[in-house]
Amino acid sequence: MLDTSRITPVARLHEGPQDLHHFRGRQLEILSFVVVLMSFGWTPRHPITNATALLSASGTAFATVILTQVAVAFACRSATQWPGRLGWFSNRLLIVGVAVALALLACFVLVSPVAEFLNQAAPPPVGWLMALLAVPVLLSVDWLHKLVRRRNVVLSGEQPIKVASARLNFSDRI
Repeated sequence: MLDTSRITPVARLHEGPQDLHHFRGRQLEILSFVVVLMSFGWTPRHPITNATALLSASGTAFATVILTQVAVAFACRSATQWPGRLGWFSNRLLIVGVAVALALLACFVLVSPVAEFLNQAAPPPVGWLMALLAVPVLLSVDWLHKLVRRRNVVLSGEQPIKVASARLNFSDRI
């Protein structure tokens, strides 16, 4: 039988409406989409009549999704520390994964036949700016969440959760 007493404190870290991790970029994706549409002259409560604007906004939202997921990959390396404190390049497999994600992003939005198949177009400059700005925004929200959570643990008198880390050494194979 599974001993849930050891799981409960960790599960508690990711629950509740106050959890800033629910943020995770969805709002940034929608904002990027709307900003690009507005840069093409669209206004709220009016139909979108410019197909190029819609395709570019779709490509921008997709780029924002990928870039915020890259930021999440770095942010989720620790439940308590800023990702930069761990070292941005300390996990080689993560760097490879990020490189693959960015290469696929480039393929999906910059190669015209692929972008057309996916019903999107390359983001305009304002779209790239919005997608790139989403990364520091998400990392800042994550850091704020970690600070608030640490403060709440201290105020409640609970003991902080200590997680033992294991280092895998792939060079020790037989």
